[in-house]
Amino acid sequence: MMKICIIDDERICSFLAQKLIKKLVPDSQISHFSNGQEAIDFIAQHRSIVWSLPELIFLDINMPITNGWDFLDILQELKISNYHPLIYISSSSQDVNDIEKAKTYSSVRGYLCKPLTPLMLERILDNTSHNCVC
Repeated sequence: MMKICIIDDERICSFLAQKLIKKLVPDSQISHFSNGQEAIDFIAQHRSIVWSLPELIFLDINMPITNGWDFLDILQELKISNYHPLIYISSSSQDVNDIEKAKTYSSVRGYLCKPLTPLMLERILDNTSHNCVC
């Protein structure tokens, strides 16, 4: 069972992503957080049980409280051994600066332009997409 996390404050985008994931990966366990701080709190609380943490994370950039960039920085500071989730930025921003900034994080596998499509998800699940998929 694949553990997938969606960190996004846009309810419609999160809802659609969850439906798409469930359709393509029916046995997945999906968690959703409305901001980066909620996700960090969850990960920090469960850090001693690494196998229970999300393996795949779809991360929005612009969110209240803790945005996507801050989430990435805090996650890196947590230094959880043997925890290396595949993280994909999922944003409505097509700003070149955001796309370039995403490339500076070794944990970020790609930059996806919302909404998440079946093709994007299939590429990720097939582990063939390691770059920007805009």
